[in-house]
Amino acid sequence: MEWLQWLRQNLRSIKWDKAKGLVAKSFKVSILLVVFFEVIPNLGEFWYTARETKKEAVNFANQEAVNLLHLASYDYERILEKVEQLLMVLAEVPELNNPASPKCSQFLDKIRLQYPVYANLGVIALNGDAVCSGVELKSKTNLSDRLYFTKVLESQRFSIGEFQVGRITGKPTVNFGYPLLDAQKNIRGVLFAAIDLNILKQMTVKAGLPMQASFFILDENGKFLVRYPESEDKMGHAIQDPSILAKLKTGGEQIFELDKMYAATKLTSAPEAGAIYIAVGVPKFVLLSKFDTILKTRLWHEGLSTFVQILFAWAAGFLFLWQLKKLDKAATKIKEGDLTARTNLKAGFGEIERLANTFDNMASQIEAENKRLQFLSESAKHLCEMVSLDERLHKVAEIAIMFFCDNCSIQVTGEKEVIAKSGEGQAKAKIETPVIVFDKDLGKIIFENYQRSFEKYDYAVAEDIATYIGLVVENTRLKLPLVERL
Repeated sequence: MEWLQWLRQNLRSIKWDKAKGLVAKSFKVSILLVVFFEVIPNLGEFWYTARETKKEAVNFANQEAVNLLHLASYDYERILEKVEQLLMVLAEVPELNNPASPKCSQFLDKIRLQYPVYANLGVIALNGDAVCSGVELKSKTNLSDRLYFTKVLESQRFSIGEFQVGRITGKPTVNFGYPLLDAQKNIRGVLFAAIDLNILKQMTVKAGLPMQASFFILDENGKFLVRYPESEDKMGHAIQDPSILAKLKTGGEQIFELDKMYAATKLTSAPEAGAIYIAVGVPKFVLLSKFDTILKTRLWHEGLSTFVQILFAWAAGFLFLWQLKKLDKAATKIKEGDLTARTNLKAGFGEIERLANTFDNMASQIEAENKRLQFLSESAKHLCEMVSLDERLHKVAEIAIMFFCDNCSIQVTGEKEVIAKSGEGQAKAKIETPVIVFDKDLGKIIFENYQRSFEKYDYAVAEDIATYIGLVVENTRLKLPLVERL
């Protein structure tokens, strides 16, 4: 506190009457005093802001990891969903009624070749012997010790295994099991699908992760299924810090720090089947080192720039704050659930105008994407209702014109064409998507718009709903003969 005592002593020694006269007569002194009293608070504020900004930078790194986690987990969630859907459909296929028949292996091999993500598909007898396999069985193979097999026998439900090197394929895989039931609902075998972990790793590489980012997937025992960009010798090894797995098992999104700042969560698809954890890491030190460099540079230039800021702050501040308030107001409404909120600022050369324009475009995309997700969700819900196939298809077509298009036509072979329209007009844009399941052409779906063109992600939505409808149609037709026999 010596500097404070020195300041007090010097302030007492100042002859304030002369100082007042000097200030009144000298414009330069007045300016210097204004700059002095402006610079000192500004520097103090800058240091405080720098400290708070550093905290925000850490929070930003955490949030960036969480955002990347959401993007990465979406693809893998869809994989789990499709595995379960495939096994559900295969369990009803007549070729699997006699697993010992060559037709069973031939059929599963055909399916496996159509979907490279599957290293193998097969059927296991209750004693653990593999009796049907898409990959040729070169010798008798018993799989009774595999986790997914024992889980299915215990629960008679869809189950997830752990990291393994396949005894039939010789590849690192994670396997999924599904019960095969007889007419009395007694289990007569276990249908399995083996996901090729090398294919999952290739998907990670193609996902376009940021530079220096990391990614890994763990099974429920903490063993690495996929680890990027580390080498393959980590696959199958348990994560070194057991506390991380303990955190993941508590549920929800977790943030932890190893060599990077990681965000991790449990994939939510088929939670009753077992656990698979996914994590994405963002290099924290890169962000913080850049921040430190910027901080030092700004310190050197703060004094020189303060005077200019004083002259122009009052003019620019009003416009700046007005624009920010509009942006903040729109952002608050978006946060509260009003996806129609916009800043309505005209695009200009200023950063705030460009940011506002980007925000409005982003909000429009979020609103459109929300409608598409509602469309898929509502469609999936109605496709699962216990009503006739025709009623379900009509409902999907009606939902499509509510959320997705102006005109929807569903043409399924053997069924009456389903058409729903929101009005009459000349189609400006059109998507025609085939309904194909297991190499069977079941028909097509046509979406048309009168006023706007379709975006690239509209095509993905169209393919998804075509897949849903195809699986429902195929499953419905596969179950009909069983009902008639009963």
